[in-house]
Amino acid sequence: MKSVLIWIEKCEQLCMRLRNRISASENFIFTQDLEIQLTNWNMSFKNITSVFSNVCNITNIQLSTNTEAEGLEENYIQEALLYSIEKVYGSLSGAETVEITNEYMRAVQNVFTDLIDKFDSKELLIDCMDKTVSLPLVERANFRRQDALETEKLRWNLEKKENEIRELKINLRAKLDDISNYKLRLETAENKIKLMEKIDETETQRLLSQNDDLRDRLRKAKIEYEDTLGTLQHEIDVCQKENCELRNHASTITKKQSQTVNMAMNHPKTQALLFSITPADSSPPTPEQFNEVVYLEGELKETKLALEWASQHIRQLK
Repeated sequence: MKSVLIWIEKCEQLCMRLRNRISASENFIFTQDLEIQLTNWNMSFKNITSVFSNVCNITNIQLSTNTEAEGLEENYIQEALLYSIEKVYGSLSGAETVEITNEYMRAVQNVFTDLIDKFDSKELLIDCMDKTVSLPLVERANFRRQDALETEKLRWNLEKKENEIRELKINLRAKLDDISNYKLRLETAENKIKLMEKIDETETQRLLSQNDDLRDRLRKAKIEYEDTLGTLQHEIDVCQKENCELRNHASTITKKQSQTVNMAMNHPKTQALLFSITPADSSPPTPEQFNEVVYLEGELKETKLALEWASQHIRQLK
C-alpha cells in the first residue's frame, strides 16, 4: 500500500509538471504514434482506476458494517485489492496480483514522463514554416479527436439506456410480485369463506365485503399492470429505436473516419510530408485505429440482444 501511495503522489507531481509545459499560445502536432501511445495509456489508466474503485467500494462496505472501527487493517485492504484484480483477470496468486498492479502503474507513469520529455525537447511543437505543410495532418488529428468524443458520447448513451432497461425490468418484477400477493390474499379469503359457511349472517357479509374489496383491488392492480406493461413496451421500443440510431451513427463515424484517413493519405502535401520525415510514416493506417468503434458496435449488439430478451419476457407475461 505504501508503494501505491507513493505512485499516486508521483503521478500528481508529473501531472503538474505536464500542465505547466502546455501552453495555449503554441500549436502542437497530434501524430499517429502519439495517438497510439495515448490510447494505450488510456486503457492502462482505466484498468488501474477500475481496480482502485472496486477496492474503495469494498472497503466502504466493510466500514459501514462496522461503525465502531476507525479504519481497516492493511491485510483487509490487500484482500480487497486481490479480489478486485481477480474479478477482471481470474484467479491469481499474490505475486501475480502485485505484478499486474505494478505493470499498470509503471505504464501510466511512463507515459507522463515521456510526454514531459517530448514537450521539453519540443518534438510536438509545429514551427511557423511547417504550418502549411502540416495542415492536413493537423486536420486529420482534429477529425480523430472529434470522432473520439462522439464515440465516447455514444458509449455514455448506451450505458444510460442499459440502466433504463434495468430499471424497467425491476419495476416489472415489482408489479408481478404485487399481483401474486393480491392473488394469494384473494385465494386465502375465498378459502375462509368456504370454511365458515355456518357462521352468522353478519360475519358472512363482512367476509363477502372483504372478498369484494380484494377482488376490486385485484382488478385495479391488473389494470395498473396492463397500463404499466404498455408503457414499458413503448419505452423498450423507444430504446430499440434509439439504439438503432446509435448503431447507425457509429457506422457513419467509421465511414467518416475511413474517408478522412484516405483523403489525408492521398493528399499530395501529406504524402510529401510523410516521405520527408521517415519511411515508416508512409505506412497505411493500422486496424488498431478502429478498435474503439468496433468495440462500440459490439456493445450495440449486446444491448440489442438484451432488448429482444426483455420483449420476449414481456410477451410471455402476457
